Parts: sequence; structure tokens; C-alpha cells
Amino acid sequence: MQISKTDFIHYLNCPKSLWLLKHKPDQYPHGEFSDYMKKLTSEGYDVEAQAQKLIHSQPDAASYSFQSVFQTPQGLYAKADVIRDNGDGIINFLDFGTPQGSFSVFFGSPPGLSATVCGEAP
Repeated sequence: MQISKTDFIHYLNCPKSLWLLKHKPDQYPHGEFSDYMKKLTSEGYDVEAQAQKLIHSQPDAASYSFQSVFQTPQGLYAKADVIRDNGDGIINFLDFGTPQGSFSVFFGSPPGLSATVCGEAP
């Protein structure tokens, strides 16, 4: 089972609710997104599209990928918003919104990643 950042926050707020969602999705009371949540989601997609457009205009654009998934044989799972392959076995990845309004930058080659959690995103 894969757990997203949203799922983790869901778990922190109500573990039993996440269990029901993951194990009995047909019985889970799926609700509608509020207008505010729809707005935030739309803005997130817009920002990602602008970031991709900017990166694709750079000379080293081929070294970047978006929404890349990492999964270990032990079942650890992560998805990064932006990945840069430095070509020397080292990658950098950027993850926006962890926690909300901030960003994280990771440097290294898996599994020895080191993380830096940065302040407010510009």
C-alpha cells in the first residue's frame, strides 16, 4: 500500500478514517472538495506547469524530470515534484509543500539522501 503526504496528514487527523479509506474504500464517505480546496489544487497545478515551463527553457532541461517515484524493495515510497540528475550518480530533488508553505531540497544518491527543510517558499 502506498501512502501519500495527504494520506499521512489524514492519518494524523484520524487514523481510523484512513484505515477505512485504504481497506474498505467502497464504505468510505467520500466528500466533495470545498471551493477553497479546489482553488488550492488548481493553483498548485498552475505553479507546477510554470515551473516545468521555466525548467524546459534551460540548456540542461534534459537532466530534469517531474513527479518521479522512488520505491525501495522494503516498500518505502516517495514522489518528488522535481528531480535533477547530476550525471555523477547524485540527484537533487525538490518537494514543495512539506509542510504547507515551505519546500524541501534533498541532495545525494539513494539510499543515503540528506534533507534540508527550507523556510517559506517564495
